[in-house]
Amino acid sequence: MRSLLLVLSIGLSTIVSAQYSNLENFSQQGRGGELFASMRKKRDVSNDLPTVGSIYINDEFQPCEVYYKEDVVGNFYYRHNAFNDEIEIKETEYADEEESSLATVKELRVINKVDGRELSLSTYKNRDEAIKNGYLYTLVEGDKYSLYYRNRVRFKEGVKAVNSMVRSTSNKFTHYTDFYIVNGDEPLANYFSGKSKDIEPFISDDLEKAKAYMRDNKLSYKKTDDLAQLFEYLNS
Repeated sequence: MRSLLLVLSIGLSTIVSAQYSNLENFSQQGRGGELFASMRKKRDVSNDLPTVGSIYINDEFQPCEVYYKEDVVGNFYYRHNAFNDEIEIKETEYADEEESSLATVKELRVINKVDGRELSLSTYKNRDEAIKNGYLYTLVEGDKYSLYYRNRVRFKEGVKAVNSMVRSTSNKFTHYTDFYIVNGDEPLANYFSGKSKDIEPFISDDLEKAKAYMRDNKLSYKKTDDLAQLFEYLNS
């Protein structure tokens, strides 16, 4: 862990100002350690019922590159705790190495070296129109439009059977995918429901063009690959 902190500190301090070179800003092991330790705590499931699903997008740590803007900070291993929306990171994939927390700095990006997925801390307006900060995955980035998705995890506590006539239900973590759209270089990502009528405010200048493309290619606004294909087309 010590070498991880050293690498992160040296890598980050060579490319950013002094305000980001502080170890606690990147590793969260300094004065802010208690806060991030509490964030890392998993929901206490003490009802002895089985649990279905996972809080993680990838249960195992996977290799990644961490960037500050366009500069490489280093190569590490990470997993995304989508329940707490936290990136757990460490220097090796060995199970006995304690993980640290990636700093909540918007200019930091994580690129998965296995499948190429990229995620970064972003500001978005969710389905309830509340403005939040959280990790969004990049689908398409362009001058006109950018498309992202967010992995959201909900927990439902199980219920023990009160008698033999009623079956117990398991604790359950359920994963959802939410789409977000950015117009041009606006700083805020806006929630998109996947319904055709709800996309109109975001692509008003290209609405008829989009409708024709979706119709001609038999695409769906609810499918990730189809939506990415549409935005690649609109940016071309």
